[in-house]
Amino acid sequence: MNRGSSSEIADLKWIFYTCISKEIAILAKFNSVDPGLQTLALKCLEKAPVLHWMFSHTIRERTYTFLLDEPHLFLYFGIFDEKIERSEALWFLNRVKESSSA
Repeated sequence: MNRGSSSEIADLKWIFYTCISKEIAILAKFNSVDPGLQTLALKCLEKAPVLHWMFSHTIRERTYTFLLDEPHLFLYFGIFDEKIERSEALWFLNRVKESSSA
């Protein structure tokens, strides 16, 4: 999906799930595809890498991206279609972070 800029994700159908959590408590979420993603997200949050401010992993055509807001210990997490570049997924989670702290 290289469009020359990661300033926006043009097609939201590539965002399957996103949430804001504190530890494993989900404070806000968006689920566009599958109700089963909630269970998967909880498993991912339980195993979130705590030593990295950002982590991304692609498996089975999905990219799982974590963004940690260290001072407040909020975790922004998303499940994206692998067509989304990692930089775009990180940009999106940063926008969610900015929106939620405004």
